[in-house]
Amino acid sequence: MKRRKPGRPLRPVVDRERLMEAALQLLEEGGLEAVTMRALGKRLKVNPMAAYHYFEDKKAVLNAAAARQFRRFRPRLTQRYLRDRLLALGLSYGRFLQRSVGLLHYLVTTDEAAARPVRHFDRLFTAALGKHRLSPGAYQTARNALADLVHGFALAGPTVPLRLLDRELRLLIAGIAEG
Repeated sequence: MKRRKPGRPLRPVVDRERLMEAALQLLEEGGLEAVTMRALGKRLKVNPMAAYHYFEDKKAVLNAAAARQFRRFRPRLTQRYLRDRLLALGLSYGRFLQRSVGLLHYLVTTDEAAARPVRHFDRLFTAALGKHRLSPGAYQTARNALADLVHGFALAGPTVPLRLLDRELRLLIAGIAEG
């Protein structure tokens, strides 16, 4: 039998990306309680302590994973008209969140985890507005109304048809375009 040499392996057996991906999978499958450092280790077939090399705790893993997922959310907002851009943003966000309901649950219950995703959505909303200007109060109200509508849709479950979100978004967007 060949003896293992002491010391660190030449290549890490796990990395930040794999840990974040496994955490998101566990979150979607079993909710927040399912995400533990032990469960991450088991999922990745590594010692649970390996995760601590990259993250302080489960909250740090989930916060990093949430930020990464939202950075990857990049809807195409190339439509010519304001209403079409806002609709594209809302529908894309709805599809994104329907696939990530566990992540949405985590974000709406954890203020510090939501900070980077909120800033990301804010940039997308500003891009969708284009040259259309709103007062700061109207901007905040419109952005929050759009995000909250989509959040409610996603929390209703993956079986709710996207056409229902489309109809509600069109009503909301008509009001935003008027303001």
